[in-house]
Amino acid sequence: MKRILIVLLAMVVLAGCTPKTYTTNLQSGNDALKNGNYSAAITSYQKAADSKKTDEVEELLQIAQNMNDSEKALEKGDFDVSIFQLNKVLNSKSSLDLVKQTQEKAKTKLAEVKKMAALYNSLKDETTKGKTLLDQHQFDQATEVFKGISETDKFTDNAAIKGLKKDGADLLAQTTAAKQKYEKTQQASTDQTAKNTQDNQAKQEPTKPLTHQEAEELVRNHLNIQSNSNVKVVYDHDNEKGDYVIHVYEFVVDNPSTNEGHTSTWGWYGVNKNTKAIYDAMTN
Repeated sequence: MKRILIVLLAMVVLAGCTPKTYTTNLQSGNDALKNGNYSAAITSYQKAADSKKTDEVEELLQIAQNMNDSEKALEKGDFDVSIFQLNKVLNSKSSLDLVKQTQEKAKTKLAEVKKMAALYNSLKDETTKGKTLLDQHQFDQATEVFKGISETDKFTDNAAIKGLKKDGADLLAQTTAAKQKYEKTQQASTDQTAKNTQDNQAKQEPTKPLTHQEAEELVRNHLNIQSNSNVKVVYDHDNEKGDYVIHVYEFVVDNPSTNEGHTSTWGWYGVNKNTKAIYDAMTN
């Protein structure tokens, strides 16, 4: 009889411990859920469920998991998943007051996430637009686009939107550098084109034929005759080739008292008036 009483007493003690563990963890989970600490709420509800499985703890655990999954997806920029999880909360048929309170939070959060998603998609579209403009060397337009992205001031605590804002700033700097490089290249190309045009014009311009005086100077330089020399370099006539014939001679005084004398020919030189070629007119 004594043994039976001891067993019954043990059963009563054990039965009393289980509800207390359940109640304590359930309350901890409720407090965490109210404060938006969904990860902690999940841990407490799981402990409560391990002690005692009830519809209440199962419903609250599911709500906490949905809210937690929504937050995690939002941090990654997966807005569609975040919205999906929030809608699961809103579609819950639970009659629990805490679930209804959480649904009000989810409703407010859903509106915010939708705005985030719209902004994120808009920034992505603008980034694509800016990159296209950059590829087309429309630097001023690209600059305006990337500047707008980099100056975004809404929902910048969200990692995905913050990342696009940073990308915008980086692309803005790239656009500035690309514009400077492109303009420098274009200027070099313009300068080279102008030079090529000048060179072509110079090649196309006909070479002016030498004058008699220029031909005489060529021969004088060819023979290294100084300007103060007694040797004369004088144009004489055009030969049958159309070249100038230059007579090179020296006047030799025979009678100093009368200054009479004679000319002593050094040579006859032909000069091509176009090519400036000089040759011995007596042998060619």
